[in-house]
Amino acid sequence: MDFFETALWAVMWDNKWVLFWGLMALLFILVGIANHSLPSREGIQTSKHIGGKNSQATPLAQYLAQFSASTSSQDTSIQPTNTQTTNSNVSSVYDYEHATDPDIGNLSGIYPIASGRNALTVRVLLTKLAQTSLDLQYYMWHDDASGRLLFHEIWKAAERGVRVRLLIDDNNTSGMDAVMQTLDSHPNIELRLFNPFMNRTFRMIGYITALKRLNHRMHNKSFTVDNHATIVGGRNIGDEYFDIDAGMNFADLDVLAVGSIVTKVSDDFDRYWNCDLSYPLSMIVTKQHAKVDLTQAGADSDDERLLTYQECISNSDFMQQLSNATLSFEWAPVNLISDAPEKALDRTEKKLLDDISALMDQTRQALTIVSPYFIPAKAGTQQLSRLAKNGIDIHILTNSLTANDVLAVHSGYIRYRLPLLKQGIKMFELKPSKRATHRTRDPYLTSSSSSSLHAKTFSIDAKRLFIGSFNFDPRSAGINTEMGVVIESANLARQLEDTIEDWTSELSYVVELNNEQIQWLDHGVDPTGTFRCEPESSWHQRLLVKAMYYLPIEHFL
Repeated sequence: MDFFETALWAVMWDNKWVLFWGLMALLFILVGIANHSLPSREGIQTSKHIGGKNSQATPLAQYLAQFSASTSSQDTSIQPTNTQTTNSNVSSVYDYEHATDPDIGNLSGIYPIASGRNALTVRVLLTKLAQTSLDLQYYMWHDDASGRLLFHEIWKAAERGVRVRLLIDDNNTSGMDAVMQTLDSHPNIELRLFNPFMNRTFRMIGYITALKRLNHRMHNKSFTVDNHATIVGGRNIGDEYFDIDAGMNFADLDVLAVGSIVTKVSDDFDRYWNCDLSYPLSMIVTKQHAKVDLTQAGADSDDERLLTYQECISNSDFMQQLSNATLSFEWAPVNLISDAPEKALDRTEKKLLDDISALMDQTRQALTIVSPYFIPAKAGTQQLSRLAKNGIDIHILTNSLTANDVLAVHSGYIRYRLPLLKQGIKMFELKPSKRATHRTRDPYLTSSSSSSLHAKTFSIDAKRLFIGSFNFDPRSAGINTEMGVVIESANLARQLEDTIEDWTSELSYVVELNNEQIQWLDHGVDPTGTFRCEPESSWHQRLLVKAMYYLPIEHFL
């Protein structure tokens, strides 16, 4: 230490109280900058979805009116109305004006969306078809190629008179104030933020000063068109969810649903739209930003990702199948389960978790769980162990360490892996990359060369399945709001089981015990590969996960 450094330290020590109060003053300034108090809700107008006769004459309604549903079998796909049948249980034309018809009133048509690119294509084409309303609710909406393409289609829909309500959780909107403000400026578009950050620049300070509120997020996802069709599942809006991101792609699962379930989703959207934590963007983003050109599909018309999406949309036969009534819907009873938005304010006792736990307790033979972030905690571990002891065959598929995009989650998962294996529960972990050379079945879940599991689903007795936003972790259970649908369809449940069987046999490590020690088997190579520690991971990844294992952070995961 030279003379000048010695002198500096001496001055600082002599003035330690000056430094202390200076730091305290800085802290108070930062707290003031955070300004986390939400504004008054006075003047915020409530609204409801557009339904009934207001949307009966739309092209989408007319297309759907061509379909008929069969109540005689869960395995019967839709049939065009001009098809002659002698089955007395087959209803006449599926008519939304007769929702109380005992043959069809409790049924919904379910169309599994198999791939990420198809998931975007269906959303874009349905948006092009919209005539009365778009009600869109998302945890995450990136301003990337896919996000901007959908913003563009939403803008065009508003230009032709469609009322658009867009509800986005504010946790991942950093840098998007300009594009959101542009959308909100259209007279037919209203954008609201759920649980917003009042300071748009220093968000981290907001977390520090208002953690109790801002830690709660809206994880729900729904995409509802003309109150006649809705897409629900696990996908957010972003390139990584639509199989186009150059880095990580998420293997995910959505369903397009029509019929009685749509109004239930719309009612649930209204509940969130009008809740105490949903604020009009104009009350939160007060700085005026330069307008973003949403008349174009993307900022760069030569963007390879955008060109890929546009090619997929052009080559899609979705609209043709929808218009000539050959789209393969599965007709079945479908029920919506959803957290109340008040969960984000700790004002509700009953949670979606209660419904899921009750459903799992109804298992009689087999339970298959697919969850990217699997942290069952003590209560979940006890329930699964009890089911296993009662003879239930349980399979669990989650991410391996190197496929997981959140290492902290893996540190929470490994705490319960060994206890579950000791109960005879079969566990599988998705590999970080696809190695299978062929597939024998058409998958629900698709993977690219670098993938991470993101689907959230479970199947009970190959007769009933859940698809939604719920992860089996403490955050989904007690902090974030979640939603999903329970589908009573043996056909769809068997298809999902078949797909998961392909995944667990070809694309996943089998996790098992060998003399009380965990080992991983890779049956995708010949001879079978065996690992004694987390496969394909580095020592520093394992060290970091082990270090986080000892931190008291499970409640936040």
